[in-house]
Amino acid sequence: MTEQNKLYSGVFFDNGLHMTWEFGPDCTLPRNIIGFEDFKEGQEQLVQLYAVIHEKSVGLYACFIVLGVDKVYKQSDTDNPLHITLYNGKDASRNPIQPKVAGELLNSYKESLARGHSPIGYSPLSSVYTWIGKWGYKTVK
Repeated sequence: MTEQNKLYSGVFFDNGLHMTWEFGPDCTLPRNIIGFEDFKEGQEQLVQLYAVIHEKSVGLYACFIVLGVDKVYKQSDTDNPLHITLYNGKDASRNPIQPKVAGELLNSYKESLARGHSPIGYSPLSSVYTWIGKWGYKTVK
């Protein structure tokens, strides 16, 4: 059997989409929270969707998860907010847009929202929607 290299960990959904938790070969699943066991591959996780962001070249859902009693809005290893990328297009030079740009876009929107400005591409959902996925890893050979 060939060895698998981890690209990222996250919550994976039956529709083929995912929410990244940690990026890189040393990625992990959430660690023990007081009174809870470590998360394991295949364990179900509720993901709460609260907004959709739609730009010409990037689309995503803004989301959060509950770990223990805490609502978590950011990936564990960066300041990127938790999100589910729906699509990535190309930039003005026709180069593919990197997946991390979706999180960076959401971060910039959060700064505007905190100042009381609602960006044109930001649409809060009429209610929080729940998706159920499973913890796991994206790997390559």
